[in-house]
Amino acid sequence: VIKVLEVVNVPEQNRVRARIENPPGWISLVDTKAGHRWARKKVASDDEEKELQALQTDIQHVLHDNGTLHEKVRLLANKMEALRVCNLELATKVSAVGGGSMS
Repeated sequence: VIKVLEVVNVPEQNRVRARIENPPGWISLVDTKAGHRWARKKVASDDEEKELQALQTDIQHVLHDNGTLHEKVRLLANKMEALRVCNLELATKVSAVGGGSMS
């Protein structure tokens, strides 16, 4: 499959030509004098269209799941920070009482 960027009629060459993306350049599509066709537009079948829609739906689910995971990670990070602060406060209180170590 070739991605066509532009199609032009070139009457002096009896050609319809297409500028393509990769490799960059031009190709002949149709000999307008002889009627010979070297390439034609690919039309997606119903199965291909359904597959494309399913892939797009899957992508949307992944994006949603990714956002949900980021939110969960943020919440867990906040809880871990709260636990860290609590542990520091507890260690300070234990040291003040004279316990020294927490083993």
